[in-house]
Amino acid sequence: MDVNPNQWSEFVSKHAYWFVGLALIVCLILTGFWIAFNLDFVNANQGAISLIFTVFIAASTFVYAILTLRLVSETIHMRKIQTEPKLSIIISPSDEWINFINLKIQNIGAGPAYNIKFQANPDFECLHDVYLSNVLRPINYLEPKEERKTFLTSLVEDFEKKISTTYEITASYSNKEGVNYKDRFIIDFSEFKGTHQLGEPPIYKIAKNLEKIESHFSSLSSGSKRIEVNAHTPEDVEREHKEEINRRKEFEKRARARLEEEKNK
Repeated sequence: MDVNPNQWSEFVSKHAYWFVGLALIVCLILTGFWIAFNLDFVNANQGAISLIFTVFIAASTFVYAILTLRLVSETIHMRKIQTEPKLSIIISPSDEWINFINLKIQNIGAGPAYNIKFQANPDFECLHDVYLSNVLRPINYLEPKEERKTFLTSLVEDFEKKISTTYEITASYSNKEGVNYKDRFIIDFSEFKGTHQLGEPPIYKIAKNLEKIESHFSSLSSGSKRIEVNAHTPEDVEREHKEEINRRKEFEKRARARLEEEKNK
């Protein structure tokens, strides 16, 4: 497996203190084995060896302190990430029709977003006398995973003009502690160029069928159409039941006659 040198150097820089700590532990183990097999030399040079061990322990303590500080820093950073908001602004085709474009604003972070404000550059006319700046209204509060979706524009009108220009939306917001954030999002309608929709979406079909059902019930309630009803009295049911029994008896009688004829042959 090929390893990217940049990735390897980044990995080493992030875990340098761990490597140093591991190296010190290995050196301590090897030193213990060496002392066990060279006790005479150790007894003869106790002062020098004591000084070496003092320096070694001091270095180990320093490395351990740095590792602890690094671990605390990473824990604080992870807790900060778990409580900070993060906005996402995208455009997507509507379920009803691919040329109807929706704007979706979502908080994909783990913390709530406050005082969300937007700025469009350049501003453009989404619909007749309705501009992007009118659609991007301020939002006071957006909880984690919450989204706001609204109809933005139709690509049927001014298609070439819309796909030839990219639009930038700047979102400024803050977290519960008042820390401010600012993100920029690019709106590019050209990514929908050449896309097609096959068939009708299931939601749109359901809506059409519900409209048909509603129209039928409206016709029935207004009296313009009548329900055809076949009424059966108990006497009719009894008569049909007797006719069915007679038909079965006649069928059995004919079947026996055929069997008798086949036996006589």
